[in-house]
Amino acid sequence: GPFVNITDIEAPNTAPSTTTNGVWTAKRGNNAFDDTNVYFHLDQNQRYIQSLGFTGSKSIINRPLNVDTDGVNGDDNSHYQPAAAGKDYLAFGHGCVNDSEDVGVILHEYGHGIQYNINNSWTGGDTGGMGEGFGDYWAASYSYSTANGKTFHPE
Repeated sequence: GPFVNITDIEAPNTAPSTTTNGVWTAKRGNNAFDDTNVYFHLDQNQRYIQSLGFTGSKSIINRPLNVDTDGVNGDDNSHYQPAAAGKDYLAFGHGCVNDSEDVGVILHEYGHGIQYNINNSWTGGDTGGMGEGFGDYWAASYSYSTANGKTFHPE
């Protein structure tokens, strides 16, 4: 699509899901579901960013972002890998909980991509902690905007 490219980047090497007839019957727990879930949420978030006016010369990740929904060597971890525009990517592991099925993890990692694409030379000091905080904020803001989100009150 215009904003998300599901691809294989890291081990374990798993080809992106496809369909020959346009019908998706993916169920939770298989790679087709992971690909579809990640694609939907990242595409929706990029469209939201653009609706805020971040287009043209002010755009943020206004291009297909490469995403490996079965990466990180299958470990219980996920990350945004910064690089030159078009070479950066997101990778999601599986571990105890499949990170590709958790919109909070998906959007937290996307938050790192947003921040890097705004200022890719912002490093040192407390920037790591601020980056983690922004990733959490981005994910929580989405959760709060959903129908069930307003009933979530972290203690």
